Amino acid sequence: MPAPFDAGFRALLVAQLEAGLEARHIELCATGAPFTRDGPASEIALSARGENVTVTVLDAITGKRLERAVALAPVPRDARPLTVALAIDELLRASWVELGLPDAPPPARPVPPEIGALVAPRPRRAVEFGAALAAERFGGGTTLGGIELVARRAPAGLVIPHVAVGLRRGATVHAADGDVRATAFEAEAGVELALPPRARRWELQLGLSGRLLHAVLSGRPRADARGADATADALYLVAGLRGAVRLTRAFGFALAGSVGVPLRAVDVLDGETRVAGLSGPLLTLALGAWWRFP
Repeated sequence: MPAPFDAGFRALLVAQLEAGLEARHIELCATGAPFTRDGPASEIALSARGENVTVTVLDAITGKRLERAVALAPVPRDARPLTVALAIDELLRASWVELGLPDAPPPARPVPPEIGALVAPRPRRAVEFGAALAAERFGGGTTLGGIELVARRAPAGLVIPHVAVGLRRGATVHAADGDVRATAFEAEAGVELALPPRARRWELQLGLSGRLLHAVLSGRPRADARGADATADALYLVAGLRGAVRLTRAFGFALAGSVGVPLRAVDVLDGETRVAGLSGPLLTLALGAWWRFP
């Protein structure tokens, strides 16, 4: 302990550094104290030239040597022990952070669980938002197209919940007694199963969801016929496959296709003849972009 590390400075520095490490269940051993088990995980050395201090950490786990210079001249004297203690703590963290990287080389010795807990990757609970153009074809004869907005938990595990809302507009259906237009508001909730293998650039998910369609049906009868506007609700059970490609860390494109079966169907009749309907098998195709936050 060279100058300016006198006895008082040394006592404060050790006490402050020890308190910070103990909170993470890591023991600080002063020089000369006996080491237990396999020896120290890291060794710390200090050197000084005037009021410039160099902190050195020799890490036995990663086999690295790190140094940091700390200028104490602008620091009040009573704050200098804490300043050096913080510099040591930050340098220790920097030496251990490599252990948490997926492509890090194997450690030179077993990682103590107390240090492993500090660098273990924490699960990210990012949310993915998406916007897509979608087209739907019903076995009952109706074709709808429009937009949808989707929110899902970003893929981090096997099961991925998602919700979606959409607005659809149907092509005009021509019947013997007039024309029918349909507008539908859709809401969907379900889960997706992440399929292996998962690459850095693309993902594949198999989904199952329930889809509620609230349809507004508008009839335009011919001169010798009668018609009316109406609303109706249809409910579908939908299974689908979604593929996504990542262009950046937080942005990409997705293509999804699904098939559905009606749990509750809606038919549009011209007299006794069905001319259209949100009924029968359902086919959906959607192409869009997604963004992930944070």
